[in-house]
Amino acid sequence: MMKIIGAVFLSAFFVASSWATTLVETSDAGNTIPTAIVVGDEVTQIEGVLEADHDLWGFSIGASQSVQILLWNSPFDENLLLFDSQGRGLAGNDDIGRGTASPGIDLPPGVSGLDSEIVTFLDPGTYYVGVGANNSSGFTSADVSFISNDSGLLQTPTTDVLGYVGGSLGNGEYTLAINRIVPEPASTSAMALFAMVVVGTYRRRLRGGNCSR
Repeated sequence: MMKIIGAVFLSAFFVASSWATTLVETSDAGNTIPTAIVVGDEVTQIEGVLEADHDLWGFSIGASQSVQILLWNSPFDENLLLFDSQGRGLAGNDDIGRGTASPGIDLPPGVSGLDSEIVTFLDPGTYYVGVGANNSSGFTSADVSFISNDSGLLQTPTTDVLGYVGGSLGNGEYTLAINRIVPEPASTSAMALFAMVVVGTYRRRLRGGNCSR
């Protein structure tokens, strides 16, 4: 019984580890929702490049959870923007500012306070991440800027809808991470408790059998 339980937990661990994937941008991600590149759940890191433009990446959330979006490893001063499935602005960040991780969240080596990070709680759905240089903004189709970095332009929640990501142009490669912060589900704790009960019962039976001999 103990061997079976151990095999189940090890299998789950290795399967979950294999889901993490890095995607390298080979075709240009556009700066509008129709031209954005939407990545699968298995993609947790994107190696992209700006060529005097802006990129827009889409991703999906299957269950309500916190998400860390991190932009770093570029030669330009990054700007990070987050939109919902309709293109309404949710968050913007220019500089992390802390130079350290958000509470309970590690930052990769080389990340500085001048890089960009958004940590927020998201409900199930599709979301879009805008990548650009400092002072990039989300513009409506009428060329009105309605979401920018942490300079105060953002109003939450915004009712304006994204036409395109524009503003300051960036040049160079960058790294974008989309980390889903999944709390330990109650079912996992229940499984662990069940396993402890089963193992305890198994051991008691063994001891009982030894005593009767």
